[in-house]
Amino acid sequence: MQTSREYKQSENSQEVHGVPDLAHSEVLPDMFGAADDVPVEQPPRPEMVHQVIYAMRGWIAFVAFIDVGMAVQCYLDADSFLGSQLYTAGDIAEHVNPAMSRLLGTHRILSAVIMTHCALCIHHKPILSMALCSCLLTIAANGTETLWYRTAPINFYTLFPVAIAAITIVGLCIAPTFLKSPEIEAEEEKHLLKLGLPRKKCWNKKRT
Repeated sequence: MQTSREYKQSENSQEVHGVPDLAHSEVLPDMFGAADDVPVEQPPRPEMVHQVIYAMRGWIAFVAFIDVGMAVQCYLDADSFLGSQLYTAGDIAEHVNPAMSRLLGTHRILSAVIMTHCALCIHHKPILSMALCSCLLTIAANGTETLWYRTAPINFYTLFPVAIAAITIVGLCIAPTFLKSPEIEAEEEKHLLKLGLPRKKCWNKKRT
């Protein structure tokens, strides 16, 4: 049993060294109780790609598929497609030759390649502007052939590409408002890693 003299010596030693007796004090339970009330900060969750961007990518891929189909038709069925369906105004059908069909088919293939790149890398502004210019060129080509040169009548084969290009232009103009570069970049890298494609290298960073 502890005597009064030893108890006084222990109190004096605690006062000299400034160390409180945590076993006989109420500080320790208060400390643990306060720790439970402190909210734990969660790391910010990265924002996902907006659904409009996914829809826009699907639409652009559909436009690229249409361009590929038109290019195949130009290469395989030149006389029937150009001479009897597209260039039918006046006597222009007599001057349709396979070279014209191959040129139109090459133009559609180039447009399909641009649209495919835009569907995969829509967050890059240069590719977005290339797709926009391709749609404008499609509208200008069909519009001038129909209204200025009078070589093609106003029918389904001239209005359908113009309507598709006009809808695509509206979507390409709206898409940048739903794009956020850092989040989209990280999301694209995750998709590339899942597909097994090579990861993009940061050439601007200094090598250590």
